[in-house]
Amino acid sequence: MSVRQQPKKQRLAPGRSGVLDAALKLFARDGIDGVSLQQIANSLGVTKAAVYHHFQAKADIVLEALKPGLAILDKAVQQAEKLPAGPGQAELIIAGLAECIATNSRSYQVIMADSAASRILEADPQLVSMFSRIREMLAGGRTDAQAGLAVSCFLGACLGPSLDPGFEAFTAQQLHDAVISAGEAILLSRLP
Repeated sequence: MSVRQQPKKQRLAPGRSGVLDAALKLFARDGIDGVSLQQIANSLGVTKAAVYHHFQAKADIVLEALKPGLAILDKAVQQAEKLPAGPGQAELIIAGLAECIATNSRSYQVIMADSAASRILEADPQLVSMFSRIREMLAGGRTDAQAGLAVSCFLGACLGPSLDPGFEAFTAQQLHDAVISAGEAILLSRLP
């Protein structure tokens, strides 16, 4: 009697979004620097080549995770640049940051709570330029040290929720409202 071997069950390729989801889970657990492309592949049960098919480097995964939020910020910057320097610009940027954080909370929490993300973002000259313009507009046209400090405090407040162990319990509306409130209290209340 011959025994028929069952064909090995083939796993379907995870696709770009599958690789991204797996990477975010690993980043949340081990940090960006603590995860290799091989580990991402292993978690999906695929080869490293399957991951490389979608992303050439870990930095590409981080940027892809942030892409929707960066698009929101870019749109806010473009709208704000149509206005003269002042509170109107700051309001548009605050609203853009609030929308970015509220609508991309999972990738925001995983990526922004990790200092490796800063190195990746700072390697892109276009993003460096956009973040510089955001800081300028949040200052409402002011260039004094006090305005710079207020902007730093506000941006730090925006990062704060990502470090909270209970972050996942916050609703999108709560995150949005908290960013708007922080912007009003820390920045807009100081602008003429």
